[in-house]
Amino acid sequence: MWKYDEAVVPRLESGHSQKYADCTPVPEQGSVQGTAQKDAEKPRPYISHRHKGCVILKSMETEKKPIEWEALEYEDREHGPDWFWALGIICISVAVAAVVYKNYLFAILIILAGGTLAMFAVRKPQTVLYSLTREGVALGDILHPWRELHSFGIDARRKDEKKLVIRSHKVLTPYIIVPIRGVDEETLRTYLEEKIPDRGHEEPITHVLFEYLGF
Repeated sequence: MWKYDEAVVPRLESGHSQKYADCTPVPEQGSVQGTAQKDAEKPRPYISHRHKGCVILKSMETEKKPIEWEALEYEDREHGPDWFWALGIICISVAVAAVVYKNYLFAILIILAGGTLAMFAVRKPQTVLYSLTREGVALGDILHPWRELHSFGIDARRKDEKKLVIRSHKVLTPYIIVPIRGVDEETLRTYLEEKIPDRGHEEPITHVLFEYLGF
């Protein structure tokens, strides 16, 4: 029989898939020495919650280990002088057209966007540590909690570069694209299916187009 100890037994966060043991009453004071000794040999449980004077227990041994892998944050592409000339001509042309129609704010945004794209084209991609944990999906130092994620899919159209596509509840970033390298696809799928449903999402066409153009 487990004895509830607030100081040493952590509480589980709600919102995660869990398997619980039977509801066991918490003893008031003291217990038989033999029973206490047997309890001490058992794996320490997490305390999930109370229900009608009982404590729902979960063994620490059932916790899955995080899945981690490393990959470049985006594909490294070489950009020649022609690419930069084309980017400059397009941005300047659109900005001039915006000025002609007296849309000065849009012209400024186009120039800033062109400069930002040029900076990213020169910058080399960094190696990012991706991980699936009990708290959510981590992209380096950025954590996306499970409560903010809707569903996922594994895009295997390109056998040499499979991608994990996660749909988010956020409006500004509806999709999270994660390259899959050095990790088993089915292992990822099994882990994710316990958190969010598999909807077979594929990489958005806009993202594919930007990659094709070298952005």
